[in-house]
Amino acid sequence: MVGQAGGHVTIGKGAKICVMKNKADCRNVSHKWSAVFHGEANKAKFQAAKLKGADFRGADLKKSKFAGAKMKYVNFTAANLRNAVAAINAMDP
Repeated sequence: MVGQAGGHVTIGKGAKICVMKNKADCRNVSHKWSAVFHGEANKAKFQAAKLKGADFRGADLKKSKFAGAKMKYVNFTAANLRNAVAAINAMDP
């Protein structure tokens, strides 16, 4: 489901979905081009997620983990990514 700004937003399609909130388990979710989230999701886990074109402008994603995630064209403008962990190739297609 496409999310709105702030609040709890559900991302993902098929068998794996995730509610965006603090400590959310969003590993292996796949949501391309329509994921929109501008709220707080500290310590969320996005390992191996496919989030092509996601809109995380202004989101608070402190200490989140993005290792192995596919994040091409993701918009992190003004997002708080302090102490977030990402693999070196996280931005590859």
